[in-house]
Amino acid sequence: MAAAAAYLGLQPLARARSAESLDSSEVLQGCSPAPVPIPGGFNGKEAFGPRFPDRFFNFFLPGTGVEPSTIFNFNGVVTIQSIQGTGTRTELDPITGEILSQTPNLPFATDVRFMNGTYIGVDGREHPGTFAFL
Repeated sequence: MAAAAAYLGLQPLARARSAESLDSSEVLQGCSPAPVPIPGGFNGKEAFGPRFPDRFFNFFLPGTGVEPSTIFNFNGVVTIQSIQGTGTRTELDPITGEILSQTPNLPFATDVRFMNGTYIGVDGREHPGTFAFL
């Protein structure tokens, strides 16, 4: 899930789950088993305030000495890009497309990660994988 999407409470495109939570109808033929999320992380509402979801995220925000991978038992390369800045929120009329309002200088942050290597899946076996966390 994009970190920004996670902050906004949007649903991720994929989520790692334990082997016990999978049933045979959820397993795609020819696909490697899901990775196990890293232990630890943070609660969105506690970390960012009441506008964020009250749920736990199994990753750490970028910083010195923190785990950059979101996959437990991962061996490979992790690339992380953290972008922070300000932007302008523009509300458009859904019919005409005309600008209804603008709010300048709103802070934003985004966290993009790519991982390529091997991991121990929920099946307990090693698998190759390439992952993107947007």
